[in-house]
Amino acid sequence: MARDPNKGHAALRRGRASIPNASYFVTICTDNRGKSLLEGGCLGAILAELGCMEGDEALASLRCVVVMPDHLHLLFQLGSRLTLGQIVSRLKSKTGFALRRRGLQWQRGYHDHRIDPEEAIFPILAYMYRNPARADLVSAEQIDSYSGWWICQSDAEWFHEEARLARWDEMEAPKWASG
Repeated sequence: MARDPNKGHAALRRGRASIPNASYFVTICTDNRGKSLLEGGCLGAILAELGCMEGDEALASLRCVVVMPDHLHLLFQLGSRLTLGQIVSRLKSKTGFALRRRGLQWQRGYHDHRIDPEEAIFPILAYMYRNPARADLVSAEQIDSYSGWWICQSDAEWFHEEARLARWDEMEAPKWASG
């Protein structure tokens, strides 16, 4: 039976470009949406590997991450040494042992969106920031203390002020992020 090119991993890869210094929003899910990424060393392994990548600017410059029980969202600027696919593969590979100890594994593919230079970053960060509250993991007032949330200092300086003034009930997720 022929595979439908509009579904599955082939559809995710269509149009994917790996452009050095471009910013990307990436979502990576656990296989079968297993819900233990915040437990048993998984969160620590994910944050440690992202820290290693962040320490080498030729790999990636991490702007924001939110780890949920069954998926994670990343916002980063791609470096010059590895492609987007290699960055995701490295993260999955280096964290796979911690996930397997919890009976999890990463889903085969991932979703990515290259951020256009003129695209507003606040709605993207706001979507990530509000994700734990939308999932009832923490109250809206406790998001900053959520263990799976991290934002780089340069973005935190302006984001928290804008977030304080935001009208959350009127805000929509980026069209490409929902679904």
